[in-house]
Amino acid sequence: MTWIETVGMSMKWITARRWGKIGVGLAVAMVLWGTGCSPKTKDTPTDDANKTAEPEIRIPDNLKIVGSKEEAEEEMNEMASLAPSDTALQVGDLTITWGQLLSFMKKQYHVDFNKDRQLASYLTKIVVKKMLYRELMLEDARSRGVEVSKEDEEHYLKMLAEAAEKEDGQKTLERFLSEFPKETSNPLEISYGDMLKLAKYNDTLVKDIVITEEELEAELVRVRQADVQAKKDNEEVKQKLGELLDLPEMQTDEGFAGLARTYSDGTEAARGGYLGYFTRQQAAEGNELEEFPWNAGEVTPVIETSTGFRIMRVMDVISDEGGEKLKLAQILQEKRPLNNIQTLADLRPLYLKRKQQELLNARAKELVKAASYSCPLFPKGL
Repeated sequence: MTWIETVGMSMKWITARRWGKIGVGLAVAMVLWGTGCSPKTKDTPTDDANKTAEPEIRIPDNLKIVGSKEEAEEEMNEMASLAPSDTALQVGDLTITWGQLLSFMKKQYHVDFNKDRQLASYLTKIVVKKMLYRELMLEDARSRGVEVSKEDEEHYLKMLAEAAEKEDGQKTLERFLSEFPKETSNPLEISYGDMLKLAKYNDTLVKDIVITEEELEAELVRVRQADVQAKKDNEEVKQKLGELLDLPEMQTDEGFAGLARTYSDGTEAARGGYLGYFTRQQAAEGNELEEFPWNAGEVTPVIETSTGFRIMRVMDVISDEGGEKLKLAQILQEKRPLNNIQTLADLRPLYLKRKQQELLNARAKELVKAASYSCPLFPKGL
């Protein structure tokens, strides 16, 4: 897994789900921007009727926890030994205390460090990595004399505006830009100027990449073969998930929770697949359905969406003047994505972006290897 993939799933969210097609340089800068990089999650009602529901953990889409529970437990014990004023990360001029980081994690992700220990440990490591990579890349940009001209700024703003217009229009862009202070003393934030500098730095590194027709032709063969295999794998996943419907455990909340812990790919598996409370419209939209007709105690058939296969269980239904709200749990199996690329012209921009990401990944590894930093949270390394 590359560092870009590690920090994120955020990259996928930014470039594919929220901001459309923007340049790699700007996309990576957005991945690393810090406190503003909070993934957009499914809405969960929070009115008075739902005060008894636990807040949904705000996590990046398709996040897969890497590492064992035993390793996570060791890391959580290390965190528990730190005082709020103790250093969590120190690199260059950047120092983040454990108190600052812990407050950020609880606010940004709603992580319960007592109940979701493996998830809390993994998300904390992701955030610390983002801060480390961001600071190292900014230091490298300064040492290389990277400067952002007025023309550069206008270029990036135009790119963002065009991407934002595809989703929410100017309000989205204004809301995004408002997350960047002109100057900041908060080590978990990045200033507007430094965000642009990161974008310019990344673009400077990748600007000379070229790809040949021979490379493209070979890659086209590979992606077509990969699609054939992906379709076979997806059918097998769907079939095996459907077999769970015949198990008697499906008929109770406790049994469903046990199956979710065993078989679900979702990060909510640790909570027995519990997702939270949703309106029927939210449940239908989240599952790419026209309606969601299931009631308390019922289990859906296998639902196929663009990103996965899932079985949903309605654990309870509550009603107030705002209407019904469903307490939902799921067993999720991810889909292997299809490339659906038919021509060299379709492939070229995607292949170029991949080559750019590989180059940035290689540079990040060089920076980390040469860097002097301290991270008491993870004494075995990030």
